[in-house]
Amino acid sequence: MNLTKIQIEKINKEVHQEWGENEQGVFKQPTGIPTDVKDHVIYMRWLKSGMAGGNYHGDSPEYFEKNEPDFEVLELVLLELKPQLSFLQFKKLKRDIKELIHRNDDEEEEYYCNCKNFEIIYIKVSDLIKYLLTIK
Repeated sequence: MNLTKIQIEKINKEVHQEWGENEQGVFKQPTGIPTDVKDHVIYMRWLKSGMAGGNYHGDSPEYFEKNEPDFEVLELVLLELKPQLSFLQFKKLKRDIKELIHRNDDEEEEYYCNCKNFEIIYIKVSDLIKYLLTIK
């Protein structure tokens, strides 16, 4: 069991993308992943909070927060790797794989005290496959 290049391309085309807001896909070494992770990862980087509105005219930036989007790419990967999963197996799997999920933070500083705070969530594809092989 593995993801082929064609499957990865299909997943990355199908997943909802908003670059700079909600970035999801299956990638090798995307932004915010430790450099020692060389495998493909199931990845989501989303804009969590920040400061916006500060400008040259003296307007002060205002704090904002956003809700965490669905980890849609994980569902697309599961459809490719294990399409026969029942709904109940899928619900159990989502609870069980929490230990496979890694989280990081990333920040982008901008002019006039504006900034963006991102949260990064990823699962190594190889770890997910090992887990899936234990499901009957």
